[in-house]
Amino acid sequence: MLTATEIEQHIADIGHETRSVEFKGPGSATNKYYFAKIVRAALSMANLRDGGYVVLGVGEVNDTLILRGLTEDQVSEWTNFDDLSSKFATYADPPLSFDVAAVELTSGAHVTVLQLHSFTDLPHLCAKAYNEGKEEVLRKGALYVRNRSKPETSEVASHVEMREVLTIATQNALREFVATAQSAGLQLQPIDAATRSTEAYDRESESWLAVNEYARRQLGHWDIVIRPQPYEADRLDRDALETVLAQSTVRLRGWPVPYIGHAEMLNGQSYIGCDIPVRNTPHEEQWRLFTSGQFLHRRVLTYDLIGKPDQIPVWEILFYLTEVVELAARLSQSMITPMGMTVQATLRGAAGRLLVSDDPKRHLHDDYRTSDSTLTTLIDLPVSELLTDPGALAVRMAKTLLQGFGFMATDEVLSDYQHKELLS
Repeated sequence: MLTATEIEQHIADIGHETRSVEFKGPGSATNKYYFAKIVRAALSMANLRDGGYVVLGVGEVNDTLILRGLTEDQVSEWTNFDDLSSKFATYADPPLSFDVAAVELTSGAHVTVLQLHSFTDLPHLCAKAYNEGKEEVLRKGALYVRNRSKPETSEVASHVEMREVLTIATQNALREFVATAQSAGLQLQPIDAATRSTEAYDRESESWLAVNEYARRQLGHWDIVIRPQPYEADRLDRDALETVLAQSTVRLRGWPVPYIGHAEMLNGQSYIGCDIPVRNTPHEEQWRLFTSGQFLHRRVLTYDLIGKPDQIPVWEILFYLTEVVELAARLSQSMITPMGMTVQATLRGAAGRLLVSDDPKRHLHDDYRTSDSTLTTLIDLPVSELLTDPGALAVRMAKTLLQGFGFMATDEVLSDYQHKELLS
């Protein structure tokens, strides 16, 4: 769910809607025209891979976001989950899965955030038409999506948009099949240790390994390596790299993983990349994607950018690794399926850091601090295992790193936190 800070940063730094975040000015849930507009937006968000958000109470004038806020009565209407669910069910087939929350911003204004969860088996179609005069707001049977070229809701208008929806459905079905096969005892093809590649990948990433700007600036940061196995130099077409990464990008919370900044795009003969500098928002990252399928990602720890370089919250470890493993799973499905995948996560600049909760509902009852400057965790496994339960693998990796702080969390505790905050 978007927080007040994330909403305010979006308004200040981005200043317009994005593909996964749509803003609507204030309005009542009893206003049929306004409600139909919200339904249209909700349907399109639910047809994205990771779903999306509709924020009520923020208008847009001449492509500029204007904070207006909702009245107390409007907030009450939009946060009545049972009533809202019943109204949405009239217009959506299959029914939408969503959460809703009232958020108070620092200005005192109140907005409501609708978080739409992505479909699992079948995309959501519009089940009921609504017209306002000559304006067709909702068309029965329509498949609404978020346009790739411009962040707005529209009906599927091209084979590109239709292919994206079908790809999501197909990949979801494949994961379900793999999970079912594994639970039934069917052994899918394992990866042979002899086929694992290291030297070829290291040569490919020499320039990346040689220069680490974040280490030079003594910033704590993540260093991620994702490698399909075995090594194939031309596993992906060079001209398909950006499309593959855009379709694999993970949007489970505020910043996508990775963030694709077109203004900062770097191009090489066998790779693309981005170096995203810190601006007004506490976020800085670098990444590269090669035609071999190797993906490299560095991201500065959030707390280093907000004046708390001696701390790291539990969620920074658990949530980011959840996004990284999910990204690896999606990349594996976006190429000729490799035999296996290696995912390595290294936390650099960790020495002396204190592990904190940063969640008023969850408390750490001891002083958990690491003495190691570098903490590393790795999984190396067949793609079938990666696709079965990426979330559980992320918990395994997070647990290994947290033990470096002396924090012995159980799988159940981490999984519960993960599903409640990210995967619900």
